[in-house]
This record gives sequence, structure tokens and C-alpha cells, in this order.
Amino acid sequence: MSAIAAIFQNMPEIMLRAIVVGTLVSLCASLLGVTLVLKRYSMIGDGLSHVGFGALTVDNLFDYRPDHYQYNSPFTVGRTYKVGASVDVDKLVNRIRKKNSK
Repeated sequence: MSAIAAIFQNMPEIMLRAIVVGTLVSLCASLLGVTLVLKRYSMIGDGLSHVGFGALTVDNLFDYRPDHYQYNSPFTVGRTYKVGASVDVDKLVNRIRKKNSK
């Protein structure tokens, strides 16, 4: 136990923060992941990641930077496209589920 304590005492503060944040993210992701798998949304997350890659590619290709964004970053544009795509996919899934339940 003292060896572990010695490791953490000699570690830079940024590494300690990284370990704490990584642990918290892994706990949240595991809880969210179980919920998504049980609701059969696991493939939607995979599709949204591809939407994000496509949005970043198009953004970098055309060098699109809107002036009204606070941060002119390709991630801002990618996030906008992913939110729009997730709303569209959710509407589509709900429409299909309603159609199949009749």
C-alpha cells in the first residue's frame, strides 16, 4: 500500500487530475453504455461517430468557419451536425417503432 501512495505523491498534479477524470469518465460511460445497449441504441452511437468524422472532413475540406460562432473550431461545426443528426435519427427510430407496434 505504501508503494502506491509513493507513486501518487511523486506524480505531477496534472497526472493526478487525469487519473481522476479518466476514472469518472469510465464510470459514467459504463453506466450510459449499459442503458444504450438495453434500449438498442448502440449502433446509433456508432453512426453518430461517422457523422462527426464526415462533418469534420467536410469542414476541413471547405475551411468553413462561421463568424457568429464563439469558437471558430471544426469541432463546433461537427458538434452542430451531430446534434442535428441525432435528432433526425431519434425521430426516425420513433417512427419505425410506432409503425412496427401497430
